[in-house]
Amino acid sequence: MIFGLVLAGGQSRRMGRDKAYLEFEGETLIHRAIARVEPQVDVLGLSTGPNRERLSEIDLPRVFDLEPSEGPVCGILAGLAWARASGGLGARLVTVPIDCPHIPFDLVRKLTLQTDDVVFASSAGRHHPVVGSWPASALEVLLDAFHRGERKIDRLAEQIGWTAVDWATDPKDPFYNVNTPEEFTALTPSAS
Repeated sequence: MIFGLVLAGGQSRRMGRDKAYLEFEGETLIHRAIARVEPQVDVLGLSTGPNRERLSEIDLPRVFDLEPSEGPVCGILAGLAWARASGGLGARLVTVPIDCPHIPFDLVRKLTLQTDDVVFASSAGRHHPVVGSWPASALEVLLDAFHRGERKIDRLAEQIGWTAVDWATDPKDPFYNVNTPEEFTALTPSAS
């Protein structure tokens, strides 16, 4: 069983306002992420960090961080616990952030071809650790590394091994993410 998790728990400090509600091509980033990922997975959930009220209008299962204010790694670990409790040891969790408006429609298929390792998306010569596929069976190993102080997603993934699947960046990078008003402005067609 494949679970999807939209990571929407960030504080959007550099953007200066909640990225989830930024409008791009007629829809908010949160609704765009959901629309792109939901058809690709068996069950889609929403990670809102420790804030239980945020995005309450979204009708998806909620996954709350195990530890508050520790970054996206906490959302991923909580998502793995959710996927494992709901789908067993054979479940996989595919994670995506809300701030990548061009998530490809073949994301889940390509990230789940390899089943033993963590699989990250890659483009333009770099991997994107928040866009990945995680085996639920690795939860204990990952939690152990987290409790030893590891907070970097790719270093956690090294505990069980990881690979990357590459996507072309022409005509656009599918994993371009927006963190600042300038990056968001550069994303819009009128900026070119």
